[in-house]
Amino acid sequence: MTRPRIPRVRFRVVPDGVVRALELRKGSADLEMSSLSPDIIPVLARQPDLAVTDRPGTNLTYLGFNLEDPVLSHREVRQALALATDREALIRYLLHVQAKLAAGVLPPGSLGRRTECRAVPLRSRSRRAAFSTLRVSLAKQDGVRLQLTLKCSTEEQARLIGAALQEQWRRVGIQLETPAARARHAVLRRRKGEFSDHLPALGWRQH
Repeated sequence: MTRPRIPRVRFRVVPDGVVRALELRKGSADLEMSSLSPDIIPVLARQPDLAVTDRPGTNLTYLGFNLEDPVLSHREVRQALALATDREALIRYLLHVQAKLAAGVLPPGSLGRRTECRAVPLRSRSRRAAFSTLRVSLAKQDGVRLQLTLKCSTEEQARLIGAALQEQWRRVGIQLETPAARARHAVLRRRKGEFSDHLPALGWRQH
């Protein structure tokens, strides 16, 4: 096997996503891997001197619920929230179709993945079913059936998803607050149970 003709490799930590993209575009960076936001990738792909490659990934975005919460401890309420979440719209408009619906925590091809697991597609009847479940389970006060707090990081994609969930869940009477927190502080709060649900990075797997 011949040795690569690269005398050295230098790694740089660039916290800001826009700056990372600019470094790549102006040529001060040669390679970036899984570090760009979905809206920037199509722009860079149009640059003649840049090459963008993609393949199925194993990173998973999901919602975690606080099961000690007296309302969220009921499975029917959690199922209703899942039905009220339009994952297809989130993938299409926020992730620019750079993700696929996930039917579990394990990626396709994994030895431990159950092949019979399937993602449940959202239909208008699904949202009606969610509304019906919440109407039976929760009393409505001042137009709101339930107030939840979503703990998410200050990372842009997490904040955008949180804002989209606010609108989707509002349609079934859920008022969602999304105070952003630094990743380390968010983890500590989750361990203390100071949340209704949290968004670490809903059920899709990104490329």
